[in-house]
Amino acid sequence: MIICLDADILSSLAKIKRLDMIKKQFPQMEIVIPDSVYNEILKCKKLNLSFVDEIEKALDDWIQIRELPKTLKTEALKLKTTAGLGSEADAIILAKASDGIFLSNDNDALCEAEKIGLTALNIQNLIHDAILSGLIGSSSEVRQIKSDLKKYDYFEFKSEINRYLVEMPKK
Repeated sequence: MIICLDADILSSLAKIKRLDMIKKQFPQMEIVIPDSVYNEILKCKKLNLSFVDEIEKALDDWIQIRELPKTLKTEALKLKTTAGLGSEADAIILAKASDGIFLSNDNDALCEAEKIGLTALNIQNLIHDAILSGLIGSSSEVRQIKSDLKKYDYFEFKSEINRYLVEMPKK
C-alpha cells in the first residue's frame, strides 16, 4: 500500500515545514508522488519558491517519484478530461492501482477519489489523525499549524473544524 500525494498538500506542508507529519503518520508505507506532480514542483523551483527546498529534502530521503505506468495513463486522462483535474488525476489513479491512500487539499480531487472508492484525506484529516496518535500534543501546536498555514499558504479552516481541532488536544 502507498500514500500518494498531490502537489497542493505537498506544497502546503512544505511551506510550514511539516512534511514530516506524513512520514510519521504513515511510517510503514511508501510515500510517493507521480512524476507529473514532481514536474509541478520543478516549475515552482524555477520560480525560486523557497518551500521547494523542503520538498527536495524529503525526495532525497523518503518521498519517491513514480512514473504513471502506460497501462494507467488512459484512465488518468479520462479523469482529467471528465473531472477537469491536472496532476491530481495521476495521483488518484496511482493510489487506486496500489490500493493506496490519496492525500490532497483539492476538494474536487478528493470527491473524485472518493467516487471511485479510494481513501482520500485532506490536511484537516491529517491534523486530526496526528492529534489522535499523539504526534500533535497540544492546542497550542494546533494553533501554530493553523496560523502557519494561514500565513504561508493562505489556507483557512472552516469555523466548525477550526474549533474542533483547537479544542481536541487535552494536554
